[in-house]
Amino acid sequence: MTSELTWFRRLRRVLSDMPDTVEVTVRATGMVCLHERGATDRYFEGKGDTDNVPEISAFRINNIRGEEASI
Repeated sequence: MTSELTWFRRLRRVLSDMPDTVEVTVRATGMVCLHERGATDRYFEGKGDTDNVPEISAFRINNIRGEEASI
């Protein structure tokens, strides 16, 4: 488990150093999306969902698991 904890600490450092101008959305489907900060809230207010928030970049990873949740 040591290598997993080391990796998780590294992930926490990377996310802590994230610029204030962006936000990350992680979906239960395994999609990790980078957005302009506030884009998710603005899109939800206008459309009522967050399915098609404009992305700066995105990738899919197979070992992300969870449930979708509303903001």
